[in-house]
Amino acid sequence: MSNGIKVFWVVAFMAVVAVSASQGQARGSLPEVATDH
Repeated sequence: MSNGIKVFWVVAFMAVVAVSASQGQARGSLPEVATDH
């Protein structure tokens, strides 16, 4: 693997962790949306 691919996966992993952390706070409202739908 080239360093560019490694950097890409590191950035992608960090982004997923950040999104998961931010959505974790609003996770309580997800069941309401699913039920309303």
